[in-house]
Amino acid sequence: MLVTCPHCETQFTPTARSCPACGDYQPPLASTADYETNQAELEISGGTSVLCVHQRLVDKGFSEIVADDIITSARRNVRRANRRTGGYRILAGAGLLAGAGLLALVSRGAIVVFSILAIGLALFVAGMIQYVSGANLD
Repeated sequence: MLVTCPHCETQFTPTARSCPACGDYQPPLASTADYETNQAELEISGGTSVLCVHQRLVDKGFSEIVADDIITSARRNVRRANRRTGGYRILAGAGLLAGAGLLALVSRGAIVVFSILAIGLALFVAGMIQYVSGANLD
């Protein structure tokens, strides 16, 4: 996401305090907050401590309240993405379990059926845990 300077039409990132070309324009706080929310999301999903992210936002000039709001939004988005991944794992696990059940009806290869059942069950349980908790299990 880039900001365009209305004076010289230069595009730059919202992290810059002013336009790098003319130095006359400062990006609006809303653009900077959106960019910092995305950055906080990346850092939190990468395992960075919430306190470190909060301190970085305060050091960049955000108030404590705005920094807390940005972190809350970022954590909500990370949990939502983790739950979506958990839902996919549930579906994949259930599909493997159903496939193993069908394979068991027509096949006599117990090792293959039990292997598919084990993988399907592991995916299903991991998906349920990730969906309920919103935690990243990777």
